[in-house]
Amino acid sequence: MAFCAIQIDNKLYVGCNKGFLFIYDAARGYEAMTPVTLKDRITCMQVVTLENGEKNLICCQFTGHVNILSVSGKGGAEPVGYEQHNTLSNIFRIEYIPTDKANTLKFALATNNGVIVLQIDTKKQLKQSLTGEKYCVGKVVNNIVVMSNHLIAFVHDAEGYFIINRDKRAEEIMKWPMEKKSVVIGAAATPDFHRDENSFIFVRDESTIKLINTQDWKVCDLVTIGEGLKFPDLKLFEVMKENGNQISIFTTKGENNNQLIKRTYSHLLKYCMQTASIKSSAQIGDPERGNATINNATRANTMLLGRQATHVGKHLN
Repeated sequence: MAFCAIQIDNKLYVGCNKGFLFIYDAARGYEAMTPVTLKDRITCMQVVTLENGEKNLICCQFTGHVNILSVSGKGGAEPVGYEQHNTLSNIFRIEYIPTDKANTLKFALATNNGVIVLQIDTKKQLKQSLTGEKYCVGKVVNNIVVMSNHLIAFVHDAEGYFIINRDKRAEEIMKWPMEKKSVVIGAAATPDFHRDENSFIFVRDESTIKLINTQDWKVCDLVTIGEGLKFPDLKLFEVMKENGNQISIFTTKGENNNQLIKRTYSHLLKYCMQTASIKSSAQIGDPERGNATINNATRANTMLLGRQATHVGKHLN
């Protein structure tokens, strides 16, 4: 069973249970290459590019295993680093954290024991260590979104999600509407995320796709999808930007998640999100700039709709 996948250049890597990492050559019609066997179920992966251009694949697994594989050569993957972090238990997600520290890579790990920060020293043979920075200790965190020096942590089957301020080492819970428990099986920032003008996070829970406005943390339902499997190690959600400012959302539903769902939204959704973001920004911090931007955006959108109506009218006549 596949749990995660990532394509790097012309090679597709698929992480499965029992530690199997299957590799396919996209340039040859996804011809199968020699697989790699790791320690345990591969639940999430992340690619990193070093200063010398070398690409490495980080494979996180159940029971705290973390393998680093070199994927720059002509072959599929070569092991270059490994550690078992016993305190992590199961690792569900890995997300890159920006850092100014030289020769250092940092990642937020969503685990069975909260959010932990993993550090990799690029000058010491990719040596791994846990920084001691941890949040939501003892909670099953199965999805995270990185926003600069803040993390948004989604706890499995909980009444809310957590906003983590890494500067203050503080965490704050935000309740879901009606304080209803929610099972989040996927979360992603909107494409072209901007904290003032496109400040939304898409969330897939057990039955709906929600939008969280990170300006005021208000939550609304975008669409009802229907229920499927709810295990914490599932990530059945992808948000992509396509041509013409369209946003496409991929997810699944059904008793065994056997139905693939794709929903595509036009630039109108992006316009609505931008307007809502700017309005929230105006109410919170800078009313004059925010209201002026709203007026300009509304005027531009009205002119666009007017030109489109005129164009249609000419063809009808």
